[in-house]
Order: sequence, then structure tokens, then C-alpha cells
Amino acid sequence: MPLNHYILAFFLFALTLTVTAGAEQIYKWIDKNGTVHFSDQPGPQQDSQTVTLQPGPTPQQVEEARQADEKIRQSGNTLAEQNAKLNAQRKEEAARRRQEAAAAEQQQKLEEYYQQPAQDSGWYYGWPGIHPRPPRPRPPIKPKPPMRPVPTPLPARPAVPR
Repeated sequence: MPLNHYILAFFLFALTLTVTAGAEQIYKWIDKNGTVHFSDQPGPQQDSQTVTLQPGPTPQQVEEARQADEKIRQSGNTLAEQNAKLNAQRKEEAARRRQEAAAAEQQQKLEEYYQQPAQDSGWYYGWPGIHPRPPRPRPPIKPKPPMRPVPTPLPARPAVPR
């Protein structure tokens, strides 16, 4: 779009702003199709209503709103920082508790181990370093299938004279 089109669009926009800014009353009416219309002139029917526009905020109100927004943002940031610190403390506390629980469990296991009487494993025969050989695992004994009888040769037939 060439520069001339931008300039023309800007002037048309400015013209509409001056026309609507100078309008003292705005009318609203509904036509027979149910469409709502707004205009600076009353509608063709007599049931037009005047719409009053409220003025925009004053510069003082805008500045107060900006300051209130800034305070809210700052308080939100401080709350987020406090929340992050609390979460970090909670994580550290949870990690410390897990570590303490693991240490207590290990200590309890050691105490239980040392309270048990010594058991003779049966592998020591009085000489240090001499232990019997552990038994070798043997495969299970499978029964052999019965042997098939060996066929015996049939006796030879006697010769028959011919």
C-alpha cells in the first residue's frame, strides 16, 4: 500500500473522530428486522431512544489507576519471591527429614544386627582359613526309559522237499 493510502486512511479516521466527538446526542433504535442501529440523528420511527455516554477518566484517575496497578504488580512480585523461598525451604526440610529417616533406619538395622547372638555357620573347623568345599549342585537323576526288547531272529524254516 503506497504512502498516499496511509495518509488518506489517517485523515478519514481523524474525520470520524471529530464527527463523533462533536455529536451531542446519540440515538438508538431497532428496525422491523430486529437490527439495532446507533446514530447521531433520530431514526425514521418515533421509538428512538437517546443514549448518554459517560465521560472518560480524568488524567488524575488514570494516574491513580496506574499507581494502584504498579502497587499490585510489586506486591505480586514480592509474594512470588516469598512463595519461592518458602518452597525452597520446604524442599530442603523434606530432604533433611528423608536423610534423617534413612540414617535412623540404618542405625536401627545395625542395632538389631549387633543384638542378635552369633550363629555358627558350621563352615569353620578350628583352623583359620580352612573351610570345607560347598556341595556341588548335581543335576536331578532322570529315570532311564525302558529298553525295547531286541528282536530275536526267527529260526530258519525247515527245507521242504519239492
